Amino acid sequence: MRPIALTLGLILASAPPLMAQFGELPSAPLMTVRYGGVRVEVVISFLIRPSALFGRLPPRLRPQLRRAPGDSSDGVPLRLIVVAADTIEVGGTRLLSTTSRWAVEAALWTSLDSATVPPDPRAYGDRTALALITWRSDSVIVHRLRAVGVHAEVGSVAVDSLAGGWSFELGVDSTRVAVRCILTGQSERLSYPLPAFATVWEAGGLPTAFTVYTYFGHYRQQCDPQITVEGEFSLFLPLKGSARRPGAVRGRVETSWAARGGIYR
Repeated sequence: MRPIALTLGLILASAPPLMAQFGELPSAPLMTVRYGGVRVEVVISFLIRPSALFGRLPPRLRPQLRRAPGDSSDGVPLRLIVVAADTIEVGGTRLLSTTSRWAVEAALWTSLDSATVPPDPRAYGDRTALALITWRSDSVIVHRLRAVGVHAEVGSVAVDSLAGGWSFELGVDSTRVAVRCILTGQSERLSYPLPAFATVWEAGGLPTAFTVYTYFGHYRQQCDPQITVEGEFSLFLPLKGSARRPGAVRGRVETSWAARGGIYR
């Protein structure tokens, strides 16, 4: 009969711990973030005119926006991202929700050419994005994020599962966005080398602030978004039915991932 300790050791050795799949973040972050038990990340991709964004960006970032190929009028791709997870922690404080069974948050990102961002040896990873705004329902966490240079706003975010897909509602600045995303095709596991890193720069907060993420475990599936927008928040106007062009709005969901991050400046 094998000693219990030896048997347990063999079991643990055959199943690498989750910690081993995270990379080591740069030292001395101003604040840390953590995502665990991610149920879904819904991503709605659409296009917006460059002029609608320029007033929200520091001048040094305006020429760095990446346009969609072949599009001269509505050429900047935006991503409305909504995450629902068992655990979202900001600075060691767990984000709680009064509108969903999970912790939830939303953000607007756009693409950014990594060759044109300010050089910083702490900005790890080949994937680079520019965060315009992030929304959370907890005003205390929003205030703490603003203090370190993140453009955070208080917003109402609710996420729910539905037959064959996911739905969410986002309420900001007297505008309501309601999305039903019906799954299509097959779910596929994303393959990328580990440890994986990405850097997200801040556009609306301090222009030198950025968050470095390390992550693993993504599964991706396309979805067909059905969107209703009520209100006039300028960055959501391209999602309104009267303004939406055929094929210009796409949806996908990503599940089962985990991430840790540090905020720097």
